[in-house]
Amino acid sequence: MKVNIKQEFAKWLLNHAPDSYNYYLGGSTNSIVERLNEISKFFPEHNFFEVDPSNLSQLKQEIRFVFSTKERRKKTDFLEYDKHHSNGIPKAVMGKNNYIKFLEEKFNNLEILNESINEKNIKSDRKDIFEALKKKMEDAGFHFEAEQKPHGQNRKETELKFSHPKLNSKFKKDGYESTATKYYIKPLSDEPDCEIGLVTGKTLAEIIESLFPEPNSIDSHNNAPAWTNKDNDNTLDQLLKSIKNYLKTSKNLMEHSLNTILFGPPGTGKTFKLQSEYFKRFTQYSASTSRENYLKEEVEPLAWWQVLYIALLDLGKVRVNDILAHPSVKAKAKLSTINNLRASVWGALQRHTTEDCPNVGVVSRAAIKPFWKTDHSEWHIQEDENLELFPEAKQILETYKNYDETNSKEIENYSFVTFHQSFTYEDFVEGIKPVLDDETDDIKYEISNGIFKKLALKAQDDPDNDYAIFIDEINRGNVASIFGELITLIEKDKRQGAENELSVILPYSKTKFSVPQNLHIIGTMNTADRSVEALDTALRRRFSFIEMQPKPEIILSHGKADVGMLDGIELPFLLETINTRIEKLLDKDHKIGHSYFLSVKSVEDLGKVFRDNVIPLLEEYFFGDYGKIGLVLGNSFIRKTEDNEATFADFDGYDESIVSDLNQREVYEIKPMDTWDFKSIYL
Repeated sequence: MKVNIKQEFAKWLLNHAPDSYNYYLGGSTNSIVERLNEISKFFPEHNFFEVDPSNLSQLKQEIRFVFSTKERRKKTDFLEYDKHHSNGIPKAVMGKNNYIKFLEEKFNNLEILNESINEKNIKSDRKDIFEALKKKMEDAGFHFEAEQKPHGQNRKETELKFSHPKLNSKFKKDGYESTATKYYIKPLSDEPDCEIGLVTGKTLAEIIESLFPEPNSIDSHNNAPAWTNKDNDNTLDQLLKSIKNYLKTSKNLMEHSLNTILFGPPGTGKTFKLQSEYFKRFTQYSASTSRENYLKEEVEPLAWWQVLYIALLDLGKVRVNDILAHPSVKAKAKLSTINNLRASVWGALQRHTTEDCPNVGVVSRAAIKPFWKTDHSEWHIQEDENLELFPEAKQILETYKNYDETNSKEIENYSFVTFHQSFTYEDFVEGIKPVLDDETDDIKYEISNGIFKKLALKAQDDPDNDYAIFIDEINRGNVASIFGELITLIEKDKRQGAENELSVILPYSKTKFSVPQNLHIIGTMNTADRSVEALDTALRRRFSFIEMQPKPEIILSHGKADVGMLDGIELPFLLETINTRIEKLLDKDHKIGHSYFLSVKSVEDLGKVFRDNVIPLLEEYFFGDYGKIGLVLGNSFIRKTEDNEATFADFDGYDESIVSDLNQREVYEIKPMDTWDFKSIYL
């Protein structure tokens, strides 16, 4: 049901609007209502102040769209009205710092009163039915808390608290910002015949909508979908079917393309899109590993001196027997192939003892020497400064001691790398690299797997989950050389298990290798740095390309400037004007991205963005031709130098007419920053 909140918003403005609005709004609720009526008359097809609380997000989107720069230009009568009333205040009244903020404060914090439950209406066998539900859900892969707790002061029934690792992972992969790792099955407060109740957690509404599309009813207490079990229907089966169907479906935009490149001009949010959207699609949330397994994972990549460092940091001054009994040493020993653990530990301690220790006779010492042996054959870490040799040790030790096995664990099934001119096949696939032998301190050479091969091997061992390698600035490296023979193997039909599967023998390890089907390759490319056509042809035809052009409207929805306005400067229109001119002079690949303007909240900020980002990009685009930059920014930013005559050196034989033309050539320069008029760019 819709409610009219115009009067209430007017009261809110009276108390919250900036003082600069007073001239326009007046000093009373009635005068503000009159102004709101004036604004509404320009948009007769919209009822901005008739609000349906259950459809708030759509109303906010409608307001942002209607008052966006592009749409406002279509309403010339409102533009004139807006311009003549303190230059933009009417529009700002409807913006994110006023009306949008008011809507969010009023409805997002709305408290729904909890009605007491009449105990006599609760079925006595509800607990039995909950137990049956728990058994059936456990069979479907859910995990339940051992303890059942009452919820709410006035609600005495038991509730089931459950988790589902795949469910949490799916939420993240589909782009939902769920903070819940546990969910609850609760009985309904106002339906005494309901045994199933509702499923809820710290989730967004769209998660519930996606997970449970067909609830029987809506719970008045939680305003959430609910499932009743009246008349012996099969609601429980429908509930579990909804969950299973959701887990099987996918909203992954990259589902149909294993190899994708996001490309566009600088500042269009390519890397941000990877971090904010794509990373979580390849992140799992599962039950935590055991305390012992955690320690094993931590010490596996460590050298022996680092493991001994952890033990001594924990134990203090102790003998070798105590060191051998420490959990970190035991965990490392299980992963090691050494035959005589005591001798190896003794040798590592001595090689990493400080040079001036009189109780160790080993002549050849390692470069890192944090240990000391006392006259009583006790070992400890020497001096306070040595505590900084391995700073991660303290964190590993503290986490181990306070490890909570009940917490869920976040598993990143992806790697991130930035290509550059010196990045090689050896970094990406495999190569031979020098390593320091921890036993002898000698340099030896071994085959080392690159970032791509490491991830591919993990993906092969875990075929039920998707993996991804994110390559930022993919076109800055020599892609053909970096991928090498894998250029063919990454095609969908050439991957492991595909119809036309191919494999190769890698040049260093001489092992057979193919690319698994669950490994995505996602890159970003700056088109102003190098165009799409400059990429290797063989690579281009193996990738799908998603173009990301500047979107000035994002400044309206996500920028810090109120509705894209800054002291009368329309930032979206400003950016759009600049990019239209750049496209005329160059092409669309050299436009300016919207992200540069998102953090702007003052004219001073805008000046810094132009000084540090916009103008340097234009200088690069036009190779320092300030005349063309003048065609983009105008007279307020670029001027002709007053004295641009040059006296050239005497040089016989050079065409005099060319010298004359060069002497007459105009030279331009950037005006001082404090003279810039940003409105002049688009007015």
